Parts: sequence; C-alpha cells; structure tokens
Amino acid sequence: MANKRMEIVNYIIENADEDGLLIASVRDIEKATNISHRTITLTFKKLQEENLMTKIKPCVYQLEPSLLRISKNMSMIKKLY
Repeated sequence: MANKRMEIVNYIIENADEDGLLIASVRDIEKATNISHRTITLTFKKLQEENLMTKIKPCVYQLEPSLLRISKNMSMIKKLY
C-alpha cells in the first residue's frame, strides 16, 4: 500500500497549481490512478493529519509549501539522472 500512497502523493503534487492548490475529487484521482477510493481517502486523511494538506472545501485542497519544496527538489534530482 505504501507504493499506492506515494503514487497518490505524486498525483496530488503534479496536479496542484504553482500555489499548491489542488482541485480534484477522490473519484477524479481514482479514475486517473486506478487506485481504490478507500486508499485515496486514507491517504488524504493522513496528509491532513500531518498538516501537509488542508481541505478548503469539497474537492479543493491546499498543499503546504514544504510539500511543494520537496517536490521541486525531487524534480531537480530526477533531471540530473
């Protein structure tokens, strides 16, 4: 399940705008990733508990800047290899 959670996190980061705003439903992510509704919901819950993502309203989430910085750093590392 850890790999599935990382796939969800990658989807979230890749689909958030430059300000870290994600507009997507669990069903949207389910269709795009082929991951179960339950796994996506549990991952969202964990991200919110860890203060890495905040639910603004249904289908709208704000990512914490630290999560975006990690994403940018990973992108830079991938370009090197």
